[in-house]
Amino acid sequence: MTTSRLTTPAQLELAKLFEVSAKPLTTLAGSRLHGVAAWELDKVTPGASALLQAWTVCVGYTDHLPVPVDDQWVMVDVWASHDPQYFEYRSPETYQTCRVPRARLAIHAFKTQAFLHNLADLLDIDPRRRGGIATAQLGDKLWCLGQARIGAALVDVWYARGLTGALREVMQHFLSHHLPEQGLVLSGGLPLPDTIRTPRHYRFVPLSQALSPGLAHAVPDLPLLKRVLQAPAHAPQEPSAPVYFDPQTCTLSIRTRAVPPWVIKGARQPAAVAFMVAQLHLGRRVVAALEILKAAYKGVSVPPGMTMARLFSGNQQWKTYIDNPAKGAFQLRLD
Repeated sequence: MTTSRLTTPAQLELAKLFEVSAKPLTTLAGSRLHGVAAWELDKVTPGASALLQAWTVCVGYTDHLPVPVDDQWVMVDVWASHDPQYFEYRSPETYQTCRVPRARLAIHAFKTQAFLHNLADLLDIDPRRRGGIATAQLGDKLWCLGQARIGAALVDVWYARGLTGALREVMQHFLSHHLPEQGLVLSGGLPLPDTIRTPRHYRFVPLSQALSPGLAHAVPDLPLLKRVLQAPAHAPQEPSAPVYFDPQTCTLSIRTRAVPPWVIKGARQPAAVAFMVAQLHLGRRVVAALEILKAAYKGVSVPPGMTMARLFSGNQQWKTYIDNPAKGAFQLRLD
């Protein structure tokens, strides 16, 4: 699991921009370009302008502009001005010629592959498994990000744009027997209604639900995604706790820190960590070393002279995840 360089709000704002960037806009030259007009940005998301430089490129200028008239917005035509930094339009109220800054009419085309690779990075998808990013399906509505490890399984992860308007096409696509029986489909919109039957074992999750809540930077909620894939379609799922231990893969995930999941080998060490996580969920962050060792050696006596350091001997990672705040007491490092 990778922590995004974007904050969670910025990651979701980026997804909103990606959703609306598929709309065609006409230019002064009469051509049609796909992108987001600068005058649309405030309607999409207030923080969008900060994302433009890194994630979009200006490809032209619209030939129209909404202007306020009384309590509504009216679309007007624009034309070039003698000053190259401005365009002009005729006011619907006064019929006078008005000027508008050129930047206000810019069409910002989305850097689609950069956005999709950003999502693949979040899910730790091997770059060698991302071939589908370069090949859009259904007319730039669907992309395969690659295979992500979710729990013990490698699962095909897809991203759908404009899912509501392309629902029939997308569902039909996943009925193809050329595709695996199971997959995860992320999108930038709202959850699908419970009345929608999803094909085979494909599960649809909005990006807003796929990210761990309450964290500064965007981090995927892999335990939740694992539960979604294992549960029936539309089964309600609560967001995962900030600390999660997967007993099947013996993996500890701490989503309050930018550290990778810790895969713990053997029998005693995973039992000790699982006990600490269970106690944390009960409200006990600091736990006595003797309690942890008894959990690790459940059913048998703790060997004489056994310590936490000896229990984790040969494992160089343990101090990255476990802290010793007081003599004889240990806790998981949450910050």
